[in-house]
Amino acid sequence: MSDNLIYKSLAGLMVLAAFALFSCDEKESGGVSVPDTVETENAVTTAMTATITGKLNGMSVSEFSDGIKGVLYMPSSDKSETVFQSWKDGDDNPGCSVFKQGKYKTDGTVTAVLENLTPDTEYDYCLFFRSGDRKRREISGIQKMKTAPFNPELVTNQVSEKRYFDAVLSGTLTISSNDAASCKYGFVYSDNEGVDASSGTTVNINQAYSPEFSSTISNLTPAKDYYYRTFVSYSNNGTGIYTYGPEVKFTTKSLDEMAVDMGLSVKWANCDLGDQDIEFGRISIGYCWGHLYSIKGRDVYHKIDRTDYQYYQSSTGTFIDIGSEISGTKYDAAKAILGGKWRMPTKQEAEELTGCRISKEIEQDGGRVAFVVTGPNGNSITINDTRPMWTGTACDDNEKAWAFMWLFENSFQLIDYYTRVGEMAIRPVCDY
Repeated sequence: MSDNLIYKSLAGLMVLAAFALFSCDEKESGGVSVPDTVETENAVTTAMTATITGKLNGMSVSEFSDGIKGVLYMPSSDKSETVFQSWKDGDDNPGCSVFKQGKYKTDGTVTAVLENLTPDTEYDYCLFFRSGDRKRREISGIQKMKTAPFNPELVTNQVSEKRYFDAVLSGTLTISSNDAASCKYGFVYSDNEGVDASSGTTVNINQAYSPEFSSTISNLTPAKDYYYRTFVSYSNNGTGIYTYGPEVKFTTKSLDEMAVDMGLSVKWANCDLGDQDIEFGRISIGYCWGHLYSIKGRDVYHKIDRTDYQYYQSSTGTFIDIGSEISGTKYDAAKAILGGKWRMPTKQEAEELTGCRISKEIEQDGGRVAFVVTGPNGNSITINDTRPMWTGTACDDNEKAWAFMWLFENSFQLIDYYTRVGEMAIRPVCDY
């Protein structure tokens, strides 16, 4: 290493950023080093980023434009000088370099924003120049810098609205916007206290950084305690390092609130299985007939392939007989999820509901229709239009491939049958 290398303490970094610029003819063709050709002027760091500014002197415009500019880095070590000199002597991969696009000015100034650094860590680094023909290499004096500690501020908000099957989680993260680009952040939740990323379900926020953020989680169980907290994490040599906000407890809405006594033979739920209270324009969660798990985010009319249906035997091309009435049995998704006296409606109970007094409400901003169904005692529930729903009653067919469904659509009510492979919503009922 030449005598003009300078050791200087700064605040933070770990990177080699290289700047590939325009190609022109070189003024010099030799590989002779020129003292003080490369200067590192400034480094501004956060916990995981650094902006380095330097200058290349004593070069023609063409040589400058044709060359590669960047930063060599490594954790502070007594080997830094040897490693950096190895690069200058011709080793393109001395174990300390990462190339990154940068910016330059015609006066020779170059700037690089370096990301994904390790917080609270000291590094040795130097600016470098390599001519386009690789015959000339220059490095600045070695300097030291240390990244800032990672001290984000996290807040976990209380859940402001009780729901049956979902909840809106929200929180705030105060962090450098530069550091946010190197992090993941969001929520972790569980039905057990003391939740963290290893024990709970993680919800990442996949959008541009904003101090305030939120997300809706679904498929929760009514009348159940849950715990959640905000988190932010970064990767250190492949290991996730997590910081958490305070833990918050919330309880989903009681099943007793979901059951509506309409004066019929059963009580009806005021929302579909797995869904929150009626939201116009929202596609209900879909279930295949007899499946205890849902398929969310797809049109409920969509049919999965028969081979994906749990009760279809592809080897024989036949359906498995799971009974002529699955309401209240082990094949009933409503009973499995809600428990107690909850179950799927039978065909007869669906016919009883569709015989009630019906009025329509129109969504102001869309045009989708919701039906308000009023029972003999004046109590009512709301059902979105064109949403077919399963009954637990099978059709009397030899293939065991069909079951009865029901829906309200426009001005008529329909009880019909459909292939069991189809995905449909379920509106639960509850025995008195």
